Amino acid sequence: MDQLCNQALDEDYDQQLREFYSPYHSFVDLMCRFGFMKDFITQELITMNTMIGYEAVPLRLIHFPKLWLEVHNTPVRNSNSTVRSNVLKYWLII
Repeated sequence: MDQLCNQALDEDYDQQLREFYSPYHSFVDLMCRFGFMKDFITQELITMNTMIGYEAVPLRLIHFPKLWLEVHNTPVRNSNSTVRSNVLKYWLII
């Protein structure tokens, strides 16, 4: 993993990769945020977000850590909302 995170030799190429992949990462981030907002987030969406989070490491995209830090730091809105506890249970399974 450390080799994936090293600074690249061709910054122009890296910038083109970020520009190419960033809309997709932004879209998945938006889907997750919408799912959390509507209290309807699926395990499939979490899995997809996790996979692209791993893909984002060498691209240095921050959507994945930013989303999950916000989820972690956001208090539960009401006692009936089980989305956060279900997400945490799912993460413990992985």
